Amino acid sequence: MSSLGVYIELKDGKVKKTALELLTLAHQAGREAVAVLFANDPGACADDLAAYGAARIVHDEIPKLIEKPRIQGIVSRLRDSNGDTCGQVGVEVDE
Repeated sequence: MSSLGVYIELKDGKVKKTALELLTLAHQAGREAVAVLFANDPGACADDLAAYGAARIVHDEIPKLIEKPRIQGIVSRLRDSNGDTCGQVGVEVDE
């Protein structure tokens, strides 16, 4: 099964409805839905993400400024965890 990364947007600490809908669509399409988010406490929304089809959560702390090394680290973790390419996550990384 191939995976599909879904960027999870939070508002006031809650997962936005559009992100949950995208997780559901990825799951219904037979893909492994991977939730990708910036959060200091990703466990706080883990149950919601799983209920809407997230098989895994890839996260990092909330950055003050998203720097290229941080993005590369997230993409690297996604590749290491599944071996799939990460174009589906919506992040392009110069290698």
